[in-house]
Amino acid sequence: YDWYLDVKQCWLFYRSNLTGYLAVNAAGILIPIVLTSWEASAFLREPSPESDFLATLASTGTLSFLAVVCVVLQLHTIVLVGFSCYFRAVHPMLARAKTVDVFEAAVSASVQMNLLLSYCSGIEQILEQNLEASEVQSLATSVATSCFSLGLAYASRDTSTNHILNLPGRLSGWPLSKLALILFRSLEVSTRIAAMNILYISTRGPYSWAVVLTASAFVLLVLRLGFLKASWPDLLAGIFGHPGQVLEPASLMPLWRSSTLHICLVMAAAAAQAMLHTTVFSYSLFTPDQRAAYSTVFTHAKALPELIFLAWLAGSLLSQVGLLAMWLYGKTCLENPLVEQLSMEAQADGRPAVSLSDLITAIGISGDPTAVLVSLAHYGCRVEVADEAAVQILLDSESTWTWNQLASAGTPDAVLLGGSHLKPDDWRATGAAWRKLDLTSLRKVDFQSCFRFGDEVTEELLEGLSRCTSLEELNFNNCQGVQEKDWKTL
Repeated sequence: YDWYLDVKQCWLFYRSNLTGYLAVNAAGILIPIVLTSWEASAFLREPSPESDFLATLASTGTLSFLAVVCVVLQLHTIVLVGFSCYFRAVHPMLARAKTVDVFEAAVSASVQMNLLLSYCSGIEQILEQNLEASEVQSLATSVATSCFSLGLAYASRDTSTNHILNLPGRLSGWPLSKLALILFRSLEVSTRIAAMNILYISTRGPYSWAVVLTASAFVLLVLRLGFLKASWPDLLAGIFGHPGQVLEPASLMPLWRSSTLHICLVMAAAAAQAMLHTTVFSYSLFTPDQRAAYSTVFTHAKALPELIFLAWLAGSLLSQVGLLAMWLYGKTCLENPLVEQLSMEAQADGRPAVSLSDLITAIGISGDPTAVLVSLAHYGCRVEVADEAAVQILLDSESTWTWNQLASAGTPDAVLLGGSHLKPDDWRATGAAWRKLDLTSLRKVDFQSCFRFGDEVTEELLEGLSRCTSLEELNFNNCQGVQEKDWKTL
């Protein structure tokens, strides 16, 4: 329905000769379709249980065509959910599809809200289009639907099936707390998008683009410095709302940093609007000379109707108060399922700490364990490593720490994982640490995609693997660099 409304608004922009709005909104619709179609085609070419299963049903060309059709018709999410249910595991494309949908909804909500607020503030170029009441109502419905879709997507970051920095969320099912979180998340993204549009409307004139570029640079800089561990997709998501988990008090993307950014944007937009309003409230903040100077610089700035302005301020305040309440609720009333699972397993085995192998098995075989270790430390759970001081440095600095580094700290239950496309020099540099490890208890080894064409397996690695007497699982998938002589050595 959201996609249908976006296409409908594109037709409105076309009929009204609003080419700028049409271009941005169409790009917001088409770019996700192109990216998802390309990713689906790449998935069909990569070897996997899912692609092997599909190959038994039809040829690659037919499957690629059907994948593009599903993406264009917005049916790919349903297909991916079906695959996840059939294989009893969340398909990796499903999370990425949600990210792409967030991009589409964010672009559509931004450009359509700009037109809606421009119409409400009386900008001449928009009023000249003589929009009918039904068209304005349809535009407002489309904006509300996109903001709700964004709120739903951001709230899903706190569900137990989603992992942010390898840490699962705390919500499962559809309790009342999730409905409240969706409401506050929808308010958050709608009021933040409104803040950026109000700032533009309040600074229209010769210097409007300088204000927009400065505000954009400020937002990106704050996000980059505030969330050092975040990936670029998470940083882009942080433009429109909090990119982390609201209910997780030990998150490496804390809520207060996003709230600070949100408040700064709202204050900037509100101050600009206060310069334009002729109420007693505005006069108490700024003198007539200051208001006149502001109007001289921003000659085409417009003031929103006071009712809309006050409703936006109230919604912004309610969103932040609500998110703070949800954060307190998560801290006091909810348990992290991963921490609870690992603690129960350690207690059942009679161990005082969580073993590193259990931790890796629980969160997957790749990624940075920093967020999980921070969460475990927050709840007083320890991980079995010999060098506790090294782990404490990790927790204090929130620095990047790979699984190989953590394992080489000297864990009794040694589990080593390879990175992506490791070179022989990388292994030689860590050869001493590799040889010192006690590999007799090593149960799981994963070097997927580490040794591709032209990459040779080093003697240190082969010698270490030959000592793994308790090895249960060995993964050399997509490692064409492993030769026949190497298998003979093992």
